[in-house]
Amino acid sequence: MKRVCIVGCGAIGSLYAAHLARVAEVWAFVRREDHAEALNREGLQVSGKHEFRASLKATTHPEELPDCELGIVATKATQVEDAMTKVGGHFDKGVVISAQNGLGGEEIVAEHTHGQVIRGTTFMSGTKHSDTHVQYELDTATWIGPFEPRHTPFAVVKEAADLITAGGLKAEALPDARPAQWSKLIFNASVNGVSALTGLPHSPHFADESQFSDLGHLLHELIDEGKRVAQAAGVKLHEDPWEMNKIGAMTNHPPSMLYDVRRQLRTEVDFLSGAIAREAQRNGVPAPLHTAVYQLIRGKEASWSFKNENRAVAAAGGTGIAADPDRDLIARVSEKGDFFGYVMRDDTLTDWSLVKDFGEFLIRLGHEDVFGHVLLARACRHLGESERAREELQYCRGQAAQGKLVAAEEAMLLQFLAQEERILPGNR
Repeated sequence: MKRVCIVGCGAIGSLYAAHLARVAEVWAFVRREDHAEALNREGLQVSGKHEFRASLKATTHPEELPDCELGIVATKATQVEDAMTKVGGHFDKGVVISAQNGLGGEEIVAEHTHGQVIRGTTFMSGTKHSDTHVQYELDTATWIGPFEPRHTPFAVVKEAADLITAGGLKAEALPDARPAQWSKLIFNASVNGVSALTGLPHSPHFADESQFSDLGHLLHELIDEGKRVAQAAGVKLHEDPWEMNKIGAMTNHPPSMLYDVRRQLRTEVDFLSGAIAREAQRNGVPAPLHTAVYQLIRGKEASWSFKNENRAVAAAGGTGIAADPDRDLIARVSEKGDFFGYVMRDDTLTDWSLVKDFGEFLIRLGHEDVFGHVLLARACRHLGESERAREELQYCRGQAAQGKLVAAEEAMLLQFLAQEERILPGNR
């Protein structure tokens, strides 16, 4: 395996990319153009457990990627579908490691490549200080094993583990990676869910059981419930999630779901407590705690876009069923007439919160509507959400570059991009 592609360069992806660049040709597929440019210009600096700088190649354009013998998908679980739709074909003659939290990542990866697929679970951790600097903190192993539906040969898994080890990271090839994956699933689902709901980082509260009111009791019960679901699914755990929790509780590290909740971003709860709840239902065992965590966090996500507080509920047939909030949104948009023209006026009198809501609504429909991304790019710029604005603008540029839009969409998109370049000529 001489050519590797890391899909997603957050903290974990950056650690893989930098270390593997010492023993292979490494490409990074990232979402932002400025991120790719920085990686190409400066490489990646690693500090902490290891100290070095590595050179690699990075791009936001799938057509620029060469075919690779090994891919490591290090995006969030919620981003796997979008990423693999774009780059999956580059691994058709190779192998892809899915390194996401939770359950379900491998199945999504397998839908978008004809190559071999490997289950991956990593416990290493790091902090990304910038696009080109990652701090290596916890130097624990990545556990990998065959993805059973693809009948991935163990020799291929071993070769991938040896390459990761040669780069300076720890990796272990396992004949069956499900016990390791479930160990981390139960640990992650329990810790992330409670952190997201309480606002606490992974602190000593999570292991403290000295008083009746202490949070450690809930963590212990969530973990025990997860163990029962794993047993019902026929999985014998590789490690004890409670012991993992006790170690992690000394770090005060903010879990990824806490980061998402603080920034009102879509969480990975569908792949964590949601996955445990679904597996429990499939295997006929109760999982009330993880089901509650799942439903509470989905409710918290819904609260970020709920706009009907103190508005009267329209009854339907005396049942008190609330009116569809999306219908209200569409009605407000319709009042503006030519909505694209309304947005393109680009003035301070525009209701940019409405524009953002409608953009998110269009994308939520599942169409990945380019108009929705145009609305979000423009609205987030006016609302001061500069990072989100750059990400959406880069997505729009990528769509324009692919040349796959119908004429009307393309004309609209080119008009928008031309206007953005006049306003922010250096925003690339």
